[in-house]
Amino acid sequence: MPVVLVLPIGLLAILGSDGRLLPAALNPLSLGNILGLEADSPWASLANAVSLMLLWTLFLTAVGLHVWTRMTVAKSSFIAALPYLLIFGTWAAIVLLATAV
Repeated sequence: MPVVLVLPIGLLAILGSDGRLLPAALNPLSLGNILGLEADSPWASLANAVSLMLLWTLFLTAVGLHVWTRMTVAKSSFIAALPYLLIFGTWAAIVLLATAV
């Protein structure tokens, strides 16, 4: 549901463009857009996958898990973030290894 709040901003980006718009530009809250990374940067795809809405979703998931299971806040936050940490951590390691070579 939090992503629905970004849709009007993406629509404004589409309407304000000249018809040539990168898909990453549709999410103005992505880390790639916030940091101003160019599309040819090796970190661009990873940074565009992480957004402020993702952090908000993680927060809501952790709070929901905490309330539903009565786990500690730290434990519910860790469980909510673990899949993202594994996926994005592996992705970052791959990009780091690819750029080091």
